Amino acid sequence: MTTGGNNERTGYVKLKPCPFCGGKAESYRASERRLYADGSIDVDWVVDCSKCNANIELHPNQVEAEEAWNSRTAQCQAWQPIDTAPAGLRVWVHRSDIGLTDLAYNDDGVWRYVDDKRQLLSQPDLWQPFVYPAAPAKQPKESFDA
Repeated sequence: MTTGGNNERTGYVKLKPCPFCGGKAESYRASERRLYADGSIDVDWVVDCSKCNANIELHPNQVEAEEAWNSRTAQCQAWQPIDTAPAGLRVWVHRSDIGLTDLAYNDDGVWRYVDDKRQLLSQPDLWQPFVYPAAPAKQPKESFDA
């Protein structure tokens, strides 16, 4: 993607299609810049889908942003139609209309955010299981013989 200005596309990594809609992914410099006390400027990179606007978080350089997008593509193969989502369980939902992914649950046909139970502003169209982090391995207790 290049529209002029500081958003030049240098093409380090071949981007995979969007995992949600199959649309073309594009990387570009974010418009936000940070100026530090020593005079240095930090510019972050983002990758998003030109069709559904799905995106990844900011990364410090283009290569990291593009590699993060491509690795997320591999992780997103489990997306399923929203009408197959189980009720009451925490799941990842994707809303293609605005390109956002959230942790939510189905409360008798109403999708709600897990953290504060507010209703999602738009209906999700895809879901995938939320995998709880593995519990830390139990450490053996030390025994001290007196």
